[in-house]
Amino acid sequence: MAKTINKGLGVGQPGPDQPFLDTTAYGSGPDDSVSDVTENAAITHHVATVNGISVPYTATAGHLVAVDPSSSKPAAKVFYVAFTADGMDATTRPVTFFYNGGPGSSSVFLLLGSFAPRRIRTSMPGFTPPPPYAMEDNPDSLIERSDLVYINPVGTGYSAAIAPFKNRDFWGVDQDAVSIKQFIKRYLSAFNRWNSPRFLLGESYGTARSCVLAWLLHEDGLDLNGITLQSSVLDYPANFSNAVGLMPTFAADAWFHKKTGIEPLPADLASYMETVTQFAQGPYSAALNAFPNRRPRGGGDAEPLPRLARQRTRCLAAERGGCRPARSFRLPNRASAGPGPGAGRL
Repeated sequence: MAKTINKGLGVGQPGPDQPFLDTTAYGSGPDDSVSDVTENAAITHHVATVNGISVPYTATAGHLVAVDPSSSKPAAKVFYVAFTADGMDATTRPVTFFYNGGPGSSSVFLLLGSFAPRRIRTSMPGFTPPPPYAMEDNPDSLIERSDLVYINPVGTGYSAAIAPFKNRDFWGVDQDAVSIKQFIKRYLSAFNRWNSPRFLLGESYGTARSCVLAWLLHEDGLDLNGITLQSSVLDYPANFSNAVGLMPTFAADAWFHKKTGIEPLPADLASYMETVTQFAQGPYSAALNAFPNRRPRGGGDAEPLPRLARQRTRCLAAERGGCRPARSFRLPNRASAGPGPGAGRL
């Protein structure tokens, strides 16, 4: 029989399910907004089993209103999905806030693919076939250790600005982080969690967001117990890719999936990686630095590049030339850049 962590007291007391139908159209355009300022949620109750431990929990999906810190007026309706273990002591039970990156992504990818009590069934590390898809219990869920709150930034998912504010008002590095800060403060107040240990988990651009957000929370008197950076992107060069650094990773992926194009397949991954790393740091790096002008800076005829280096250089040149601009995001400065929905998820 599975053990249980339900002690019968504290936060997340089990109760009847509370369905809620929300017919509001939450637009993701830069000038979209809503006028409604109510805070409603659908509430259901479930039991997860993680590491042989039964965890009764409450799932809450709804909106909280984040206020403008300057005027204290309602500024945005922020959608969230929370999983809170029933019967736990709020003073010792951690709460972790999740968000994806982009900028411009809702938290649906972390919600359905990371540490929630349930997740999308996939064929990883193999290819996941087309629909229909199904949900399954998540053996990697963190619900045993922490309550989990997944946040949709303003202008993503079901989150939207409240008029007279518009979504675009929140699409800056600081503006985005301020709105998440205001949501976290509202959540802690709404659910009496101010004395709970607090954590952040951001993915991709969410890691950059966490850096700004952690500072803003600290400046507002709210310190954190920890931060997790997943798929970290903490600097934004003109070209996202660290081509030389990524080459060994791509080679290892190809080796795992038997797609190296080398016959016979290298038997020892470690020695293969050493060979690839030397190539990446040597001829490949030189080819990238020389492109598109293959003639050395000192004049004279350039030596022919190795065939593989030429192929890889063309790929990187295509990327540098703008294959990704519609789905990439650059931060020229903190004041003007921001998470618009046209930017792609990293």
